[in-house]
Amino acid sequence: MNQKLLTRLSAALLSAVLMVGSAVSAGACTGVYVGSEVSENGSTYVGRSEDIGKLYDKVFEVRPAADHKEGEMYMDAYGFSMPYPAHTYRYTVMRDSIKAGESFYEEDGYQINEAYGEVGMNEKGVAVSATVSTANNAKLLQDGEWKKNKETGKYEWFDEGYLGYDPLVDTGLCEISLNTVILMQAESARDGVEKLAAILDEYGAGECNSFTISDANEVWDFETLSGHQYVAVRMPADKVSFNPNMVVMDEIDISDKENVVASSGLISLPQEKGFLVSSQLGTGVSEITKIDIAQTYGAKDFGKAQYQRYWQGVNYMNAKLAKEYSVVSNDDGSAGLSKPATLLFDADRKMSTYDVLRFLAYRGEGTDYDANKSDCYAIGNHRQAECHVFEIRPDMPEALATIQWQTMSRAEFSVYLPFYSNLLTDTSEIFKCEYLPDVDDIEEVLDDAEFPDETSAYWVFAALNDLCDNDRDRYGVNIQKFWEAYQKELIKQQADVDAVMEKIYAYSPALAEKKATELGKAVAEEAFGCAKSMLNELQAFISEHGDDKEVFVPSVLTEGKLPTYSLSKFIDVPANAYYQSAVNWAVSNSVTGGVTETAFAPNAACTRAQAVTFLWRAAGSPAPKSSTMPFTDVAADAYYRNAVLWAVENGITKGSSDTTFSPNATCTRGQIVPFLWRSEKSPAAGTVSTFTDVAADAYCAGAVNWAVQQGITKGATDTTFGPNTNCTRAQIVTFLFRATAE
Repeated sequence: MNQKLLTRLSAALLSAVLMVGSAVSAGACTGVYVGSEVSENGSTYVGRSEDIGKLYDKVFEVRPAADHKEGEMYMDAYGFSMPYPAHTYRYTVMRDSIKAGESFYEEDGYQINEAYGEVGMNEKGVAVSATVSTANNAKLLQDGEWKKNKETGKYEWFDEGYLGYDPLVDTGLCEISLNTVILMQAESARDGVEKLAAILDEYGAGECNSFTISDANEVWDFETLSGHQYVAVRMPADKVSFNPNMVVMDEIDISDKENVVASSGLISLPQEKGFLVSSQLGTGVSEITKIDIAQTYGAKDFGKAQYQRYWQGVNYMNAKLAKEYSVVSNDDGSAGLSKPATLLFDADRKMSTYDVLRFLAYRGEGTDYDANKSDCYAIGNHRQAECHVFEIRPDMPEALATIQWQTMSRAEFSVYLPFYSNLLTDTSEIFKCEYLPDVDDIEEVLDDAEFPDETSAYWVFAALNDLCDNDRDRYGVNIQKFWEAYQKELIKQQADVDAVMEKIYAYSPALAEKKATELGKAVAEEAFGCAKSMLNELQAFISEHGDDKEVFVPSVLTEGKLPTYSLSKFIDVPANAYYQSAVNWAVSNSVTGGVTETAFAPNAACTRAQAVTFLWRAAGSPAPKSSTMPFTDVAADAYYRNAVLWAVENGITKGSSDTTFSPNATCTRGQIVPFLWRSEKSPAAGTVSTFTDVAADAYCAGAVNWAVQQGITKGATDTTFGPNTNCTRAQIVTFLFRATAE
């Protein structure tokens, strides 16, 4: 059996398992939507968890724009193919590892098409989250289906009694390619909906799926219902919605062309075959335009796991409404809800960004459907490979309106990181590791030499989550506590980052792409460092305390570690530069500005006049007590005059001689550290230096020791301080920041 047939068979089996009323579903993704009128800040949110497996490698990368020759074909491993557009846009993708064996390659090994992109955003600002697998009424629409044989326990093909009104198409469009074919060509959300509709009209669908297409202005919920029937609905601003692998779209009106895009046979097919559900039936209307999608096309039993998650989701967003629902088990072994599910409903509160992000981690805690205390299946389950939420912000330029909040692995013991995904031209190397061992538990590979604990964000977060899942109360509780504080700080910092990014984008969209890419790498690598630290400490803790009742407390929690997520407006200050936070602090506190509106000149040498002025401003620009200047080379109208007077009065400097200050001389490392030390009243720090170029009797010896002890500097190398080396603007503001602000 060839690979293509095997992969299509696997997809069919997944759909079959999805329809079984067991406690665990093989396709247990959950989609979520929150309209702008029911969020605290007026943002719209749309996202999903990808629940393919707890140890299932995902790669976050950027696919470049490309031009294609006439007749060049897009192909995937399931047999779908279509001509490429003449030009395809750049887009981000969260794809399966090549180790999964479903990507397409040229002979030289270059990856042509990714498999299961799942979530991404293109350079036009179109975002796609795909898919939440669903199931249709197979008896009516399919010509057969894979089901478990109750006698043998094996999945077999059943076709007796199946009417096959509109079967799925063997070579039709499937989840493996959905994101790709939309993102590579969509110019807006509506354009993406219409282009996808045309593709489905021509090639058909190979699976039933629910997914979203969005941009800065709107969100569309798109449902593929059978081989050639589909519907897309524009989501309203005043409702919330979520989908736990069910067809939940209730009655819609296809005559509302502004808000509904539908296949030509959406109503005529079931009307002709006698299975249409519509409030207009029997009313005498000349043309039926309304159809209940779930009752007409949806499966009769989506499985107990899906209904449990539906109750959990309703409860999270509207606890009063959840009281109207319960999961019921029928005599024939099927499951259901006590009342029909709906696509849209009201929230019981205005939801914050943090509320929405944590929705995908929810496990029904403290309810009758608490997955921590029963065998209920949870929204926040162990199979999550990644989770994401697009936040679409109002009153922002379209190019900056959408932030992609992204986790690797499950949401429960992870953090969502923010990305301006439509501006990204690259991602950090920590998102590009290709590693996919065939194991059930992380302990099987944690100690292997090839385990990528230093190079892979996915595998470090997956390991943390898998270990915490073993004992939430002892291993996970304080990791959750740390990430909660970290997440809330990231959300808070986003506003300041946005303010700077707006200015950068207005100045130069190309510069905004550069900054967004640097920023994305920096925020990811900082969080990755925290995750690595916790994983290493947790492994050691389990080794020492595996059988006792001690509770793990990570050092990053006790130290109060928080993100330094920030952005500089200067083109020469990269987001991942060691001095970026210091420059931002210096500018926001009027310690210094740039050398121009767009340049800081971090590597330029700093004069003694500039250095003492920076220090004076950092102290609040106090007025000197005396106006008598002891130095002949400091003019009465010099910008640094008061700073020099203040520094002399406070014993910070005595000048380069009794009568000169040498304001234009370059400040050395050996000079700036004593300035800082003396401004702190010269605290004792010892005179024995670890640096070979700082003698015990050197004028800067005590200051250097103090600076090292305080973490202000570590020296030029492990053994040298470089006291006579010129100090740059970046170094001086960093020293000041560490000494006075951190």
